[in-house]
Amino acid sequence: MWIGVLYLIGASALFGCLPTVNKLLLLHGLTSGSLVFLTYLTVAAASGIALIIQKKFLRVPLKQCVTLMILGFLGMGATAYLLNLSYTFIPVGLSTMLHFSYPTLVVIITTFFFKEKFNTAKAYAILASFLGMFLIANLSGGGEQIGILFALTSGMTYALYIVGNDKGTVNRFPLLLKIFYASAGTACIFGIQTLGNISLPSAGIDIFLLFGVCGLGTLAAYYFLTKGIKLVGAVTASFFNMLEPIFSLLISTIVYQDALEIKSILGGILILSAVFIIAASPKLYQK
Repeated sequence: MWIGVLYLIGASALFGCLPTVNKLLLLHGLTSGSLVFLTYLTVAAASGIALIIQKKFLRVPLKQCVTLMILGFLGMGATAYLLNLSYTFIPVGLSTMLHFSYPTLVVIITTFFFKEKFNTAKAYAILASFLGMFLIANLSGGGEQIGILFALTSGMTYALYIVGNDKGTVNRFPLLLKIFYASAGTACIFGIQTLGNISLPSAGIDIFLLFGVCGLGTLAAYYFLTKGIKLVGAVTASFFNMLEPIFSLLISTIVYQDALEIKSILGGILILSAVFIIAASPKLYQK
């Protein structure tokens, strides 16, 4: 059980660091579409090379191949794209809070469609995580309803990705193979979208950040996440992934010298309490 927890903590730490690097690259002139395309192209290439070296590159039946690509596009590309879209209509803090509704959505999906039991631990974790995100998120400013829809939909696509990796028929394939096809689907779709309009980094440090940190970091993050889902299940994984905004807050505070407010600290404590309750509920690990 705790090996899975460590994988999930590692995934959250990596996912929490990546937004800071993405922001730097966007500030240096890289477009959002190019960033998504080049990141997942790197993920697909690196995972493909690893599979070839390990002699584990298997042909996947067409139906499962399409399923993996759709699952990858939903959880990887569409999630990031919808979240970025929401930023243009509503405050980033509100977008983040609405996106992190996905642990609740995972609970709803697994309860109604897979007949998993809803218990007190899950109820507390949902409440504490929502309150925690409310305190961490900066909700100042107005916004448009379409932005709320984009942010909520990003939470739904990510919830489907997490549940699909736990309950779907593709769960029998090796982790790197799943990541290869999933990231290839995302790279193909965003490659078509950015065709003829792809921007590339020019500075050496930006090239390293894009391919070395964003590309390989994303590969490692999804490997840890997928491994964690396999070991502890979708519900537990989704709540442990709530550590991501805490890591992101800490990194942003260090890199951009953002002020760390008392309410953000209290929000982090509430999220940690939700994670602890889920971790201390043994019944959630019975798969």
